[in-house]
Amino acid sequence: MKSALGKLTLTVVVVGLVIPLVMTGFANQAEARTLKWSHSGPPVGVHPTAQKWMAKEITRRTNGEIEFEFYWSASLIPVRDTVSGVGKGIADIASPGMSMFTIGQNPHWSSVLLGFTDNYWAAQMAGYEAMTTNPYILAEFDKHNVVPTHGYVAGTDLNIFKERVTTLKEMKGKRFRCFGPVTTLMVKEVGMVPVSTPLWDVYDALGKGVIDGAWGAVNHYHSLKWYEVAKHASIRHPKTLCGDCTTLINKDTWNSLSQSTRNIIKEVASEYNDYYVQLIVEAEDSWIKEIKAAGANFHEYSPEVNDAYRAATKKALEEWFEKYDSKGNHTREVYEQVAAALQKYEKEVAEKGYPWER
Repeated sequence: MKSALGKLTLTVVVVGLVIPLVMTGFANQAEARTLKWSHSGPPVGVHPTAQKWMAKEITRRTNGEIEFEFYWSASLIPVRDTVSGVGKGIADIASPGMSMFTIGQNPHWSSVLLGFTDNYWAAQMAGYEAMTTNPYILAEFDKHNVVPTHGYVAGTDLNIFKERVTTLKEMKGKRFRCFGPVTTLMVKEVGMVPVSTPLWDVYDALGKGVIDGAWGAVNHYHSLKWYEVAKHASIRHPKTLCGDCTTLINKDTWNSLSQSTRNIIKEVASEYNDYYVQLIVEAEDSWIKEIKAAGANFHEYSPEVNDAYRAATKKALEEWFEKYDSKGNHTREVYEQVAAALQKYEKEVAEKGYPWER
C-alpha cells in the first residue's frame, strides 16, 4: 500500500513539474511572431543578401521568437511610399527607407547624404552614427512613426554614360540621372542637365535614349546590368557618399517587442554595418571584371572634373544650409556631425584596417 501510494505521489509530482514546462513551451510558441518585411528591390545582390542575413540572425538570437516574411520588389509598398508605408504599419519593417522621397518633412535626415569620402566603411558608420544618435534626425523618424537600424553605402559611385565622358566639355548638356537635391545641384554645376529617374527605370531610360547618363554605383552597374546599354563609367573622387538609406521598423511594432528582443535587433544592426561593407568591398573587384568582360570601360575623370565636383559640392552644401536653416532647422549641425564622424572612422581604418581584417 505504501509502495503504491509512493508511486502515486511521485507520478503527481512529475506531472506537476512536466505540465508547467509543457504549458510554458506552448506559451513561448504562441508568442512567436512573423513580421512583414518589405524590400524595394529583387531578392538578389549584396543588399538583399545582407538583409536576409540580418533577418536570420535576429530569428536565431531570439530563439525563434521573431520570424520574417519578405515581400520583394516593392510588392507590398511602392518604393516612394516606403517611409509612410512602414510608418502606417503596412509592413512591420521596410528597406531601404530613403529620406529623399519625404525630404520636406525630414531635412535633417536628408543631410546625412552631404558627407563624401573615399572610404566605404567610414561612410557606412558615419551615416549609422548620425541616424541613430542625432536628436533632430531621431525627431523626424519619430514623426514618421519609424525606428532606424543600420547605415548604408552603395560602394564606389560611378557616372555612367552611353559614350566616353571624362572632361567638363564632354559633360556639357548631357541629360543625367541623379537623386536628391544635393547631387542635382552638383550635376547642374558641372554643366549637365539633371533628370529624376527611379533606380529601377534607369536601364530602360538609358536604352531608349531618354537620358545620356546616370549617377549610380558599381553595385547598380553590375546587378541591374546598366553596362548592357551604357558602355562607359567614369569614377569621381571622393568616390562615395554617406547613404541616407536604412532599414526602418514601425515604431508601434518596435514598442511591442520585449526589451531583450529590441537589444538583440540593435546588436545585429550594429554588426550588420561591418558585414554589409565587407560584402561590398570583396565583391567590387569581381563585379568590375565581369563588367569589363561584357565590353564596358572604366575611366578616371580628369583633374578639372574632380576639382569642379568639389567646388560644386561646397556650393551645393551652402545652398542647402541656407534653404533649410533659414527656416529654423539645424542641417549644418547635422553635416558637421557627419563630417567629424567620417574623419574619425577614416582614421580608424588607416590605423587598424577594416574591422573584419583585425
